[in-house]
Amino acid sequence: MLKKFSFGLVVLLTLAGIWYFFIKSYDYKISFQTTAAPGSIYLRALHFMPDRSKVLDRFPYESLVHRIDLAEAALKMNWQFIPMNDSVTRVETTTKTIENNFLERLKLLVGRSDSKKRIAEDLKTFRDLLEKDVDLFDVEVMGKALLPGADCACITLESPMEEKATGMMQNIGLLQEYMKQHNLDLEGYPRVQVTKWDTSRDHINFDFCFPLAGSADLPNTSFIRIRKIQPQKALKAVFRGNYIFSHHAWLQLLNYAEMHGYEIVGNPMEIFIDNPELGGNSRQWEAEVFLPVR
Repeated sequence: MLKKFSFGLVVLLTLAGIWYFFIKSYDYKISFQTTAAPGSIYLRALHFMPDRSKVLDRFPYESLVHRIDLAEAALKMNWQFIPMNDSVTRVETTTKTIENNFLERLKLLVGRSDSKKRIAEDLKTFRDLLEKDVDLFDVEVMGKALLPGADCACITLESPMEEKATGMMQNIGLLQEYMKQHNLDLEGYPRVQVTKWDTSRDHINFDFCFPLAGSADLPNTSFIRIRKIQPQKALKAVFRGNYIFSHHAWLQLLNYAEMHGYEIVGNPMEIFIDNPELGGNSRQWEAEVFLPVR
């Protein structure tokens, strides 16, 4: 009986060793949970260890693959951003040594992997940065609402998502001059209507608009055009913080739509309640953000 047990144990250990050293698809996994939206985590993860990493593949706002070159090893790191509910996301990373994989797994087995220690430390720093975002902005999803329509004077711009606010500030003078020339008053708050969202590059085309009381006889110019924004069914969020970060509300609404089974049928629109030109505490600036759904 003892011989059979010993033989069985040897076979089991051999099979476990073959799986561990030759079949297992990754060397180690590190996971954690955070209150950030999957899309927000994805945008930060793109720049994880920027001096040592290169993006090999990406599926916007859901997964990412990096090559990371450390002094001790070159690694392939896979990220998954898994929404658990409206407010919690699970981040799963799996890492595999690209070369000398057998040696690295042996080091892991005896607890002497320097690369794992380095990745674990940097992931802890990464998680801490995500948690600090709550000091920069806040997003409150309100649920179903009606995206308000308006007649607007608009200027068409394009930029990376995170540079949207900069483009607005650089061009707001053109809209203000148009309003002055035609003796017009704002009929509501300024807004941005995204017309194209290239998630593969995190790049957008958008109309920066001033709503007007009436626009039937107003002319277009080489920079300004008159357009009508139609009311639509949408999901709504309230964003509070510097408008540089307002695109994070889009990502929160994307996650909400996915979790609750809404079909997205258009691009985001933002309505800016506060005027950054007046200064003040940017953490208290507020915007209403809409994502059209069916």
